[in-house]
Amino acid sequence: MKTKMHEFFVSYIKESGSIFDIMAVAYKMICPFEPIVSIAQDSELTNIIMYFFEQSNRIRSLAEVKHKLIEWFGRHENDNISDMKKKLFFLVRLIDNKCVKAAISSLPDSYIQYFSLNQLFQNEIIIVPRLKSNVMEMLSDAIAKEEGHGFYGRNYSATADISGYLHNFIIYRKSLIKPRINISNYHDEIKKEFEQKNYKLKVGVFPLSNINLRCLFSIKEDIVDREGIFCVEDPETIQEQKLLERCIEALKICRKHGVDIAVFPEMLFSKKMQETIIEFVKENEGDENRFPWFMWLGTIWAERENKCMVIDQYGKVVFEQKKFVPYKYKRKGVRNIDEKASCKGELQGSVPEGTDAEDILTIREDLSHEEDWVVNYLDIPYLFRIVTAICRDISNDLLKDSIKQFYTDMMVIPAFSESNRLTNRNIDALALERIIVVACNACSALCGNSRKKFEVTKEMLGTVHPFCYLCMPAKQEQDNLADYHQVKYTEACLNCENYCSGYLWEISFSECIKKNDSYLASVVDLNCDPL
Repeated sequence: MKTKMHEFFVSYIKESGSIFDIMAVAYKMICPFEPIVSIAQDSELTNIIMYFFEQSNRIRSLAEVKHKLIEWFGRHENDNISDMKKKLFFLVRLIDNKCVKAAISSLPDSYIQYFSLNQLFQNEIIIVPRLKSNVMEMLSDAIAKEEGHGFYGRNYSATADISGYLHNFIIYRKSLIKPRINISNYHDEIKKEFEQKNYKLKVGVFPLSNINLRCLFSIKEDIVDREGIFCVEDPETIQEQKLLERCIEALKICRKHGVDIAVFPEMLFSKKMQETIIEFVKENEGDENRFPWFMWLGTIWAERENKCMVIDQYGKVVFEQKKFVPYKYKRKGVRNIDEKASCKGELQGSVPEGTDAEDILTIREDLSHEEDWVVNYLDIPYLFRIVTAICRDISNDLLKDSIKQFYTDMMVIPAFSESNRLTNRNIDALALERIIVVACNACSALCGNSRKKFEVTKEMLGTVHPFCYLCMPAKQEQDNLADYHQVKYTEACLNCENYCSGYLWEISFSECIKKNDSYLASVVDLNCDPL
């Protein structure tokens, strides 16, 4: 069978620079993958991979493995294609079971590099670790000590492909996954600090503003045939400065309280604000208290892109996550709204030709990248894998399938939505899949077009503010559950004009509590006072 299949195997095995390149070669040769009931075990392949696993000098042993694999293929070149695919499938399973240590040594040193264990066929195939030993496994074990068993496994049958047969790695074909995936990896210094803190994580959300978006920024609309698009343009200088001051005060609070993850809402960050915050972090990162490990800086608007920027504690940009699912709103047939008038409750503008003033128009967010959606994952080795979904992106089924398939542990949602449907419709299902969700919305999202700002009254104190919350997975008998920690209005909200002190939670992953016959993570709601 010295055919193209033989030539392909020999050629690319010679080019392989790691054991995961060999894994990618074997996987590519059995594509398109179909469920394999019987496994063609091969003692020669077992001995070859065990040899690699037992050697300390990986470079020298890899060369020997490549030589032995080429010899092995030559002895089986007359096997039929079906039998050969079964043996190559067995080879993939062997590497998955035996080469976890090799994966650890192959991780990139920083998140600058594109995170893929294989180099061959990277435009088609990506191999990443599952991150099975992480905080969610730790929490599951803590619950199991009390309840008898922890969380049940996740359901990935619809999108798992060959990964459904693997234990330690995930293999996916880019052509089958939408949106595209980009995974960043971070230094293990966070793991050491996390252990010193007794496996506790502090999360903070900061709504920042109660001012109507139309009074903060310029909203540009373009309407044609009863439909239109809108985008956010440069903010008012005074309002931009106020938002910037609030963000800096929030970051000071984060340092004071040792916050690990800080989230700011969508729509509120201009390019200037983003650059100023980065410089502020860089200039002050050497002080006694550190900044949060990671900060989600709402949204930067530029060239019709709604995107959330994530920076680390040193002011380094980890990635920019673009929004994909546009926001839509409806209003009467008025054109070219005067923002200052709308702040006074007076919608002004001209009626499009052929449109009745009482017609309802649908205005859609203008996103220039709707056909090219890339989802950035942030990996913190041995702790968690985090994904970002901006506002209504979480309603996209393709994104949710991707989140499940890649064993995501946490989702961060910066939002600017007048609805709490994000909670009721989508988040419960993620909690059942053992995913933590952190949602941060601006209070000003509650403002109607006729209101300049959102007011909190004394009667509202203590009531739930559903737009900012932490959702943790929980356990009750045979079911996985959702455990919500929603923000409530406090006395500080009455003085929102001066500050927003934010809301903090401390999650303990090494212990659980029992509440209403359910086993929950130990989550402490922290009162966050202004400086």
